[in-house]
Amino acid sequence: MVRKKDHFWEYVEELDGRFKCNFCEQDFAGGAPRIKSHLAGVKGRDIDICAKVPDDVQAEAYLAIGGHSKKLKITSNSSNVEQSKKIIEEIGSNHVVQFITDNATNFESVGDMLIGKYPHLYKTRCAAHGIQLLLKDIYEEVNRVQKHTIVLSLMRAHTNNKNLKHPCTTRFASNFLMLQSILNVESKLRLLVASSDWRGLDYSKKDIAKEVTNIIQSTKFWSQGHEVLLVLEPLVRVLRLVNGDGSTAGYLYEAMERAKEAIQQRCGNNQEKYIWMWELFEGRRTQNIIHPIHSVAAFLNPAYMYSGTFTENREMKEGTSLILENLVALEEKIEFMGQVQLYRMKLSSLFTKTTMTMLKTCHPRIWWDYCGDSLPVLKKYAIRILSQPCSSSSCERNWSAFEAAQTKKRNRLTPKMLDDFVYVRMNTMMMEKFNTLEARDVEPIDLDKLNELPEHEYVSQEQDTENDTLSEEAENINDHVIDDTDLSWLN
Repeated sequence: MVRKKDHFWEYVEELDGRFKCNFCEQDFAGGAPRIKSHLAGVKGRDIDICAKVPDDVQAEAYLAIGGHSKKLKITSNSSNVEQSKKIIEEIGSNHVVQFITDNATNFESVGDMLIGKYPHLYKTRCAAHGIQLLLKDIYEEVNRVQKHTIVLSLMRAHTNNKNLKHPCTTRFASNFLMLQSILNVESKLRLLVASSDWRGLDYSKKDIAKEVTNIIQSTKFWSQGHEVLLVLEPLVRVLRLVNGDGSTAGYLYEAMERAKEAIQQRCGNNQEKYIWMWELFEGRRTQNIIHPIHSVAAFLNPAYMYSGTFTENREMKEGTSLILENLVALEEKIEFMGQVQLYRMKLSSLFTKTTMTMLKTCHPRIWWDYCGDSLPVLKKYAIRILSQPCSSSSCERNWSAFEAAQTKKRNRLTPKMLDDFVYVRMNTMMMEKFNTLEARDVEPIDLDKLNELPEHEYVSQEQDTENDTLSEEAENINDHVIDDTDLSWLN
């Protein structure tokens, strides 16, 4: 098994005794402690602080170094709150249901402030980000060879031009997919390090190359690598479910329950193998993934509630209480609880042959819209809850688009022109996605068919396709702007 490393290494590029920050691109001497100090934004720790680190990474690094330094610079969240309030008012506060945060401390406080202003909203954490954190807790990091062009060329020659995937800071589950890409070329990599071509490279004599060779030739590494993929695959399935804009709130709870059971089964019910993973699972599940609203959403998913695997529990009752106290209008509270009890009883007048058929053919929110007329108050709130996503990952991809356009060296657009370009391009892409999603979001989600992650979940040796497209388009606009600027003196 490859050695476990501090996951903060994924935010930097390893050099010889040094590291280069992926965000500000400065390089420093040192290891993991200095990386955390650099990213945490705390001055006075014998290293320059990163000016471009994302807020969530900065908060995570700050907590990792102790989280109690008085030197941490506190920034006000008032501007974020005001911007969010403005958007909520434009949409209409009665049309806003939830506020999804990405687990960063600053957004948590913004969410709390918004809940104070709009008590009918509820705040959840991004489930996709929570699952990513869980995967980070248990994944094993493998050294990469992409930075060495000669080795990369030789590797491609021995693997039929296949690229190894590597972790991407703006995508989820990339470490899982990186390991998967390595295991897919196991036999070819074994032949590579045994070849005369490899032995003839000067690079192969270096200590790190010898270590990589030993790992690739180790039967234990490959067997444990396959075991890691087998055990983690249920979590990746959950990530596949929530990583988007679809109405997934009614499915997350059940998917997490299935994942926990699958981890145990794939460990051969060997408690020594899975118990430590269960402990990590429960910690992240409670802290970062499952909100009481997801528990009651599972209860309100009629297909799950009517299934033989469903068991009503304390979490679901607490979720119902949360809805009653915070979402349900005062004049509807009595009717709401009365209709909850009728729904729990699985009345034959509600679960008719027609409605039972629709459990298999439509999304839970569509089921309630068509079949819930006998429980009008519960129907209203069920549709509202079951229409919600569980993740802010689509916003994460929008943010990475800004970074892709802004970090190109040739970029000479003014900030306003660049912002306008990204907004127009991303809005077009989002509209295309919305039209596709709108057609797909009327069907039930089959949790047994959540297989491969989409391509945008990782990047290969080349950059992420969407971001490359944005960068290239930005450069094309740059070319025209530069031409116009160069010729303006003729006017």
